[in-house]
Amino acid sequence: MRSSTSMLTMSAAARADKRPRFAAMLDAAHRRQFDIVLCWALDRLSREGMVPTIGHLQRLAAAGVVFHSYTEPMLSKDNDMVHDIVLAVMASLAKVERQRISERTKAGLARVRAKGTRLGRPAIDARLQANIGVLAREQPALTAYAIAKTVD
Repeated sequence: MRSSTSMLTMSAAARADKRPRFAAMLDAAHRRQFDIVLCWALDRLSREGMVPTIGHLQRLAAAGVVFHSYTEPMLSKDNDMVHDIVLAVMASLAKVERQRISERTKAGLARVRAKGTRLGRPAIDARLQANIGVLAREQPALTAYAIAKTVD
């Protein structure tokens, strides 16, 4: 009996080399630990563009692993020519979408900065910061969590 393993890659926004769980999935594929990758859609696997996406799928295929997209049944291997054409188009669209998301995010951040809004975590009060420093020096055995619970 073959066991099933679930490996999740939560986001395809980053390149594959920036996604350690994606790399682990590819390594496990080459060790023949599973024989199918199930994705909701191709863009959940990769938004890197046509060449890298096809490269990932070829690596999976070389390891004997089948790719299946729930929402894109036309990517099945029934017709290789149609499969390859559709795959190329969809991979290109995924890359364009990644670029659009990045542009919108950058534009939104620029707009917020232009308004003078400070981004990031709010600075803590100087008095509270001093209290934290005193506690940390006086009781070095206290963890950060314990100090946070003490000073409120």
